[in-house]
Amino acid sequence: MTQDRNTQPAPSRGTYRKLWIGDLGIFVEHLERLDREAKYLRFGGGTSPQFLKDHARKALQWPGIVDGYFVDGILRGTGELQPLPDSFPLEAEAAFTVEKPFRGQGVGTELMRRAIISAQNRHITTIYTICMVENQRMRRLAQKYKAELRIEHNEISGMFRTPAPTHLSVMEEWLSDACGLINNALRR
Repeated sequence: MTQDRNTQPAPSRGTYRKLWIGDLGIFVEHLERLDREAKYLRFGGGTSPQFLKDHARKALQWPGIVDGYFVDGILRGTGELQPLPDSFPLEAEAAFTVEKPFRGQGVGTELMRRAIISAQNRHITTIYTICMVENQRMRRLAQKYKAELRIEHNEISGMFRTPAPTHLSVMEEWLSDACGLINNALRR
């Protein structure tokens, strides 16, 4: 798959970094701040506080990867990449959440770009996304990255092929992780 990594510039007022298990609390708080529609479009059903906590805990476990978007030190968006067990070649599912005031600013685009690079560097060859038919933002994001889309029942599945890792992709992720850790340490 080839895509323009500079599809849309990342918003300048926020920072990005990977989340770790120690970030469970802020991840749960972010999920709880999502409006009702966003919760429905992301999870498709009931989202009790316990459900959100269980989801966040599972997402942060290895081998999952969660990138976060922060504004003034507060988590406002996430991109999850969850490798599918027993898949060969390696495959993963990606999902995204962005709080309402921060949508339409390129946050989802940047989180998707980061998920693709993380997948690429882990030899994950295919990324899947699944969303409700009415989730126009996710559909546009999938189309922006040239996903193969398929409608099944009331869901749309997208499939992205990722390129093989390169020295540049590994260095890009490494530098991003290092900057994220430094920014996080300086905020404390």
